[in-house]
Amino acid sequence: MELSDETELDQRDRWALDDAVLRLIGMKDKAERERIRDALYMHLRQHFEWVRVKEEKATENKKRAKKKGPKAPTTIASEIVEQVEKDHPQLLKTWSMHFIHGEPLFDTYDLPTEGEVELLDDLIHQNALRFYKGKRTLGLVEPRSSEQAKLLISLAGAGVRGLVRVPHDAKTAVGVHKRFGGWLEEREQTLNRLIEERTSDEELQERVYGVVSQRLALA
Repeated sequence: MELSDETELDQRDRWALDDAVLRLIGMKDKAERERIRDALYMHLRQHFEWVRVKEEKATENKKRAKKKGPKAPTTIASEIVEQVEKDHPQLLKTWSMHFIHGEPLFDTYDLPTEGEVELLDDLIHQNALRFYKGKRTLGLVEPRSSEQAKLLISLAGAGVRGLVRVPHDAKTAVGVHKRFGGWLEEREQTLNRLIEERTSDEELQERVYGVVSQRLALA
């Protein structure tokens, strides 16, 4: 049995509904409503086609990977870095060159190169950052303000370690933190999607993400 290529956008009741909506929001000219509706449908068709092609490509990649056997994490990471460089250049940023470069006033802190980080805010320490591994303390960093402390926690979690500059002014630190956080979220979502397109093995996904993060260092 052959399936019809007709979609919801080809159905007359959908046309009538959308026409009614356009009339409701104030478009009285029928020709103008048809022009707007046709332009909207064209955009939706192009979007649906783009999604379909992406899904087919991802499915094909998974099939090829299954036939050939699992690829090494470094191989997958190389493919992803190459695709990021080609299709997502906006994700190729570093903290020092793209977020703090040009700030006239800043403070520099030395963040341990390893370990987890936690915020200490008690009678002895205020806005202090404790870096630790297990029960062992690796270092204690005491930023000037809570705004700097929150920014440094985000940077440490993203792998920005060593001598790290942050804005001296608290208000500026908040603005830079917000901008960095939005960019970092986009970066992580894109990398996770590219990894998931290539393997469904969660353990392998984690290893690939680690390799990619090292190659796209934020320091």
